[in-house]
Amino acid sequence: MAKHKYMRSPPNLTGCRRGPYIIGNEAAERFSYYGMKSVLTVFMAHYILNQSGLLAPMQENEAYMYTHYFVFGVYFLPILGAILADGWLGKILDDSVAFNRLLHGQPHARVHGHVVGNRDRSTHNASNRIVS
Repeated sequence: MAKHKYMRSPPNLTGCRRGPYIIGNEAAERFSYYGMKSVLTVFMAHYILNQSGLLAPMQENEAYMYTHYFVFGVYFLPILGAILADGWLGKILDDSVAFNRLLHGQPHARVHGHVVGNRDRSTHNASNRIVS
Protein backbone atom coordinates (compact mmCIF):
# COMPACT_ATOMS: atom_id res chain seq x y z
CA MET A 1 0.00 0.00 0.00
CA ALA A 2 1.36 3.39 -0.98
CA LYS A 3 1.99 6.02 1.68
CA HIS A 4 0.14 9.27 1.13
CA LYS A 5 1.63 12.67 1.75
CA TYR A 6 -1.60 14.00 3.27
CA MET A 7 -3.82 12.54 5.97
CA ARG A 8 -6.87 10.68 4.76
CA SER A 9 -8.80 10.96 8.04
CA PRO A 10 -8.77 13.28 11.04
CA PRO A 11 -6.36 12.46 13.85
CA ASN A 12 -7.74 10.50 16.79
CA LEU A 13 -7.82 13.12 19.56
CA THR A 14 -9.45 12.42 22.87
CA GLY A 15 -10.72 15.38 24.86
CA CYS A 16 -9.67 18.98 24.88
CA ARG A 17 -6.24 19.48 26.41
CA ARG A 18 -6.82 23.20 26.93
CA GLY A 19 -10.25 22.81 28.52
CA PRO A 20 -9.19 22.99 32.18
CA TYR A 21 -7.06 26.07 31.51
CA ILE A 22 -9.89 27.85 29.71
CA ILE A 23 -12.38 27.03 32.45
CA GLY A 24 -9.93 28.00 35.20
CA ASN A 25 -9.11 31.31 33.51
CA GLU A 26 -12.81 32.11 33.05
CA ALA A 27 -13.53 31.31 36.72
CA ALA A 28 -10.64 33.53 37.87
CA GLU A 29 -11.87 36.41 35.69
CA ARG A 30 -15.44 36.13 36.97
CA PHE A 31 -14.42 35.93 40.64
CA SER A 32 -12.13 38.92 40.18
CA TYR A 33 -14.77 41.02 38.39
CA TYR A 34 -17.67 40.31 40.71
CA GLY A 35 -15.47 40.65 43.79
CA MET A 36 -14.21 44.07 42.71
CA LYS A 37 -17.66 45.23 41.65
CA SER A 38 -19.21 44.20 44.96
CA VAL A 39 -16.78 46.18 47.13
CA LEU A 40 -15.88 49.12 44.88
CA THR A 41 -18.80 51.45 45.66
CA VAL A 42 -18.66 50.72 49.39
CA PHE A 43 -14.90 51.29 49.48
CA MET A 44 -15.08 54.61 47.63
CA ALA A 45 -18.05 55.85 49.68
CA HIS A 46 -16.69 54.90 53.11
CA TYR A 47 -13.02 53.88 53.25
CA ILE A 48 -11.01 55.66 50.55
CA LEU A 49 -8.08 57.77 51.69
CA ASN A 50 -6.50 60.84 50.15
CA GLN A 51 -2.79 61.26 49.33
CA SER A 52 -2.02 62.29 52.90
CA GLY A 53 -3.55 59.12 54.32
CA LEU A 54 -6.61 60.87 55.73
CA LEU A 55 -10.08 59.52 55.24
CA ALA A 56 -11.70 61.23 52.22
CA PRO A 57 -14.85 59.33 51.23
CA MET A 58 -16.79 60.22 48.10
CA GLN A 59 -20.46 61.01 47.94
CA GLU A 60 -22.50 57.88 47.23
CA ASN A 61 -23.62 59.19 43.84
CA GLU A 62 -20.02 59.90 42.81
CA ALA A 63 -18.86 56.46 43.97
CA TYR A 64 -21.73 54.85 42.06
CA MET A 65 -20.72 56.81 38.95
CA TYR A 66 -17.12 55.53 39.15
CA THR A 67 -18.43 52.00 39.61
CA HIS A 68 -20.33 52.41 36.34
CA TYR A 69 -17.11 53.61 34.67
CA PHE A 70 -15.44 50.44 35.95
CA VAL A 71 -18.21 48.26 34.51
CA PHE A 72 -18.06 50.14 31.18
CA GLY A 73 -14.31 49.57 31.03
CA VAL A 74 -14.71 45.89 31.80
CA TYR A 75 -17.07 45.44 28.87
CA PHE A 76 -15.37 47.83 26.41
CA LEU A 77 -11.66 47.15 26.91
CA PRO A 78 -11.82 43.50 25.73
CA ILE A 79 -12.84 44.81 22.31
CA LEU A 80 -9.75 47.02 22.23
CA GLY A 81 -7.67 44.15 23.61
CA ALA A 82 -8.90 41.81 20.88
CA ILE A 83 -7.82 44.28 18.21
CA LEU A 84 -4.37 44.60 19.81
CA ALA A 85 -3.95 40.88 20.46
CA ASP A 86 -5.05 39.63 17.07
CA GLY A 87 -3.52 42.46 15.10
CA TRP A 88 -0.13 42.97 16.71
CA LEU A 89 0.81 40.69 19.57
CA GLY A 90 -0.48 37.29 18.60
CA LYS A 91 -2.83 35.10 20.57
CA ILE A 92 -0.45 33.00 22.68
CA LEU A 93 1.69 35.91 23.94
CA ASP A 94 -1.34 37.98 24.81
CA ASP A 95 -3.11 35.14 26.63
CA SER A 96 -0.06 34.27 28.71
CA VAL A 97 0.61 37.89 29.70
CA ALA A 98 -3.04 38.53 30.62
CA PHE A 99 -3.31 35.30 32.61
CA ASN A 100 -0.10 36.03 34.55
CA ARG A 101 -1.31 39.54 35.43
CA LEU A 102 -4.62 38.15 36.63
CA LEU A 103 -2.98 35.29 38.50
CA HIS A 104 -0.44 37.46 40.33
CA GLY A 105 -2.26 40.81 40.48
CA GLN A 106 -5.16 39.91 42.76
CA PRO A 107 -3.08 38.24 45.50
CA HIS A 108 -0.52 41.04 45.28
CA ALA A 109 -3.27 43.62 45.80
CA ARG A 110 -4.64 41.67 48.77
CA VAL A 111 -1.28 41.16 50.49
CA HIS A 112 0.19 44.58 49.82
CA GLY A 113 -3.01 46.59 50.19
CA HIS A 114 -1.60 48.49 53.14
CA VAL A 115 1.04 50.02 50.87
CA VAL A 116 -1.57 51.90 48.82
CA GLY A 117 -3.23 53.42 51.88
CA ASN A 118 -5.63 50.91 53.42
CA ARG A 119 -6.08 51.52 57.12
CA ASP A 120 -7.59 49.46 59.86
CA ARG A 121 -11.28 50.28 60.39
CA SER A 122 -10.78 50.64 64.15
CA THR A 123 -8.67 53.79 63.65
CA HIS A 124 -11.70 55.78 62.45
CA ASN A 125 -14.40 57.21 64.65
CA ALA A 126 -18.05 57.67 63.72
CA SER A 127 -17.51 61.09 62.14
CA ASN A 128 -15.05 59.61 59.59
CA ARG A 129 -11.97 61.29 61.06
CA ILE A 130 -8.84 59.46 62.08
CA VAL A 131 -8.64 58.99 65.82
CA SER A 132 -5.23 59.83 67.26
